Amino acid sequence: MKIEMTFRRLPRACSSSKGGMRMHNGKRTPVLERVLHCLRSYCLLFIAAPSMVFAQTYYTVSGTGDGTSTTKTGSGTSGSPYSIASVRGALLDIENNSFSSSIINLPSGTITLGSDLAVAPNGGRTIQFIGNGGGTTISGNNLYHVFNIDYSATGGTYVTVTNLTLTHGHDANDAYGGGAILGGTALTTPLDSIALTNCTFTNNTSTYGFGGAAIGWYGGALRMTNCTISNNTTTISGNGADGGAVFFEGVGAVSITGCTFSNNSASSSTSTNGGALYISSTTCSITNTAFSSNSATSTGSQDANGGAYACVPTTATITRCSFLNNSVTNTSTGSGYGGAIYSAGSSTATVSYSRFSGNTAKTSGNIAHVLGGSFTANNNWWGINSGPGGSDLSSGSGATVTASTYLKLRLVPARSTISAGDTTLLTADILLLSSGGTTASSNLSGLPTFTSSFGSAVLGSLSSTSNFVNGIATAKYTSSGTAGTGSAQVTADNQTTTVSPTIAIVAAPVPTTNAATSITTTTATLNGTVNANNASTTVTFEYGLTTSYGSTVTAAQSPVTGTSNTSVSYALSGLTPNTAYHFRVDAASSAGSVNGLDQSLTTSAAAPTVTTSAATSIGSSSATLNGTVNANNSATTTRFVYDTVSGSYTDSISATPSSATGTSNTGISATISSLVPNKTYYFRAVGTNSGGYIRGSELSFATTASAPSATTNAASSITTTGATLNGTVNANNQSTKVTFNYGVTA
Repeated sequence: MKIEMTFRRLPRACSSSKGGMRMHNGKRTPVLERVLHCLRSYCLLFIAAPSMVFAQTYYTVSGTGDGTSTTKTGSGTSGSPYSIASVRGALLDIENNSFSSSIINLPSGTITLGSDLAVAPNGGRTIQFIGNGGGTTISGNNLYHVFNIDYSATGGTYVTVTNLTLTHGHDANDAYGGGAILGGTALTTPLDSIALTNCTFTNNTSTYGFGGAAIGWYGGALRMTNCTISNNTTTISGNGADGGAVFFEGVGAVSITGCTFSNNSASSSTSTNGGALYISSTTCSITNTAFSSNSATSTGSQDANGGAYACVPTTATITRCSFLNNSVTNTSTGSGYGGAIYSAGSSTATVSYSRFSGNTAKTSGNIAHVLGGSFTANNNWWGINSGPGGSDLSSGSGATVTASTYLKLRLVPARSTISAGDTTLLTADILLLSSGGTTASSNLSGLPTFTSSFGSAVLGSLSSTSNFVNGIATAKYTSSGTAGTGSAQVTADNQTTTVSPTIAIVAAPVPTTNAATSITTTTATLNGTVNANNASTTVTFEYGLTTSYGSTVTAAQSPVTGTSNTSVSYALSGLTPNTAYHFRVDAASSAGSVNGLDQSLTTSAAAPTVTTSAATSIGSSSATLNGTVNANNSATTTRFVYDTVSGSYTDSISATPSSATGTSNTGISATISSLVPNKTYYFRAVGTNSGGYIRGSELSFATTASAPSATTNAASSITTTGATLNGTVNANNQSTKVTFNYGVTA
C-alpha cells in the first residue's frame, strides 16, 4: 500500500448556498471562498490508496442500451479490447477493477440515460470517450447529467471526449449546474482536466445550479476544440444564472479553439451573467471561435451582463473570434451591460483580430462593458470603418479600456485598367489599419467565415463571389464592353465600400493602314491612323516581301492616346528597287493588340549600273569588249557601242549575255571583228531597263599592225626597150614603201 496525503475537496453540496455576481456594482463570492468557509468543520485527512497500475485498458461498447452489466469479453488491449454491452457497464468495470487509464469506444446511435453517468466518482482516473465518427449521441433524457465527473472532487481525473453529441442533459435538482457535464475540483491537486474535441452540445438545460447548461466545471482545466455548442438554456428562478452554455469557476485554465456558440441563453429573475460563457478562472484563451445570437436576460431589478461571455475575474485572451447579434436584456427595472463581453473584477482581457457586429445591450456597452481591470481591444473589426461608437464600449470607474487601432474594410482590383469585355479580380479584406498601413493576412487566419455582399457594379457585372475567409473575400468583375470608369461595392456587416482605385475600362485601339507615299527606288513612307480609345497605345509597322512580313519598326508618333484618329508614319530606307512590299500598322494598349489591314507598295525601278572593262583578245582586225551590269532588279538589255572616233559610237553589238536581272553584277562581253589594223577604237558597255539607259565609261584599244599585201599585175606599155610594171599594194594602215624587182631571171 502506498500512503498518500491528499487535501481533499469537499463534496459540491458544501456550496449549496451559492453566491454570485448579483449586481452590476456588487461582488461575487467565488466557489473557493465558499469551500474554505466549509473547511471550518473539516480537518485534513490521511487517505490510504493502493498503488495504481497505469496500463491502458480498452473497451468497445457494443450497444446503445443503458444497462449496468459489467460482463465483458476480450483482454482489454488495443488489439483485443473488452467488448461490453453499455458505456455505463464500462464505467462500473473501470471502478471495480481500479483501471487507471481507459479508452471507451462508443457505437453509432443514441444512448438514452436513466441516471447520470458517473465518471471516476472517486477521482484518480484517465478516461477517453471516443464516438463513432460523430454518429454517437448520449441523451440525459432531460433529467440527468450526461457525465458527472469526479463527484467526490478528489482530483487527478483526466477526461477526453471526442466525436460525441451530448444532448438533453439536465442538472436535476442538484446545486451545481452543468446540464450535460458536471465536474472539476476547487482545492485538491492534481486538478481535474477535461478535453473536448469535435463534440456537439445541444438542447441541454440548467434550472437548479449555478448555470452552464452544457458544462459546469469547478476548477482545473477545460479545453474545447472544434466543438459546436447551441441551443443550450440556463433558466433559474429566484437565483442568479451564470453561463447559458458553460460555467467555469475556480483555479485553472480554460482553452477554447475553433468552436461555435450559438443561440445559447441564460436568464434569471435576479443577476444573469454570460449568455454562452461564464468564466472565472486563472486564465482563459479563446481562439478562432464564433459567438452568435447568445443572450443574457434578467427579468428582475438586478443586472444582466455579457450576452456572449462574462469574464469574472480572469486573465483572458481572445483572438480571431467573432461576436454577432449577441444581446443583453432586462425586462424589468435592472440594467444590461456588455452585449458581447462583460469583464469585471480584476480581469485583464485582451481582444485582437476579432469581429463584432449586431451586439446590443440594454444600458451600455453594446460590444463590451468593463466593470474593473483592464480591457485592451486593438486591431479588431467593429463592423464599420469608423470604429466602435460611443455606446459600443463602456466602463466603470477605475477600469481601463484601450481600443485605439482597428481594422477597416477595403476593396481593391487586381488590375485598375482593363479592356472592354475583360475581367479583373476584386479582393475585399479587413486588413487595412486605422492607424495607416495594413496588417498581415496571417493575423486573421482562422477568423470564422462571414458573409460578403458584392454589388452596385458599374459598366460591368460581378460573378464568382466568395464569403470572407480569414478576413478576405473575392469577386470577379467583368466589364460590359463599354469604355469608361467601372466600379463595384462590397458590404461587410454595417460597412459598404467602393472599389479603389476605380477600374478604367478601355476599348481596344483601332488601327487603319493607309497607302504608302514618297516611294523611290530604295525608300518609302508607311502611313496609317490609330484611334487609341483613350489608352496609351504603342504603334508599329510590320513590312516584308510577303504577308508574313518579318520586319517591325516603331511609328514616329508612338505612343499615341486620345479618342480620335491620330496619323502615324515611318520612313523606310534601304529597300530593294522595283520590289513589291507588304505592310500594315499595328496598335497595342492595355485593352489589347489589333492589326490593321494589309497594304502593298512597289519601289521604283532603278537604272542599271554599268561598268566598262578593258578590251581583251585584241588583234589586228578583232577584239573582245568587256564590262559588268547590275540590273538593279529590273530586266536589262546589254550591248556595247564603239567607234574610231571618241564619243561617236556609230557601231553597236549585243553583249553576251544579252540581258541581266537581279541585284548583283553580271559580267558581259562581245567580240567585234573587221577592224582596221593599227587603229584606235573607242567603246562603252551599255545597259537599258525601265529605269533608264546607262553607258559605262569610255575606254579605248588599238588594233595591232598588219604587213602590207602586194599583188603584181601584168606589165603594160611594152616596147622594144621599155615597159610599165604594174601592181596593187594594201598598206594595212601603215606607211608602206613600194618597189618592183625585175631581171632576166626570176
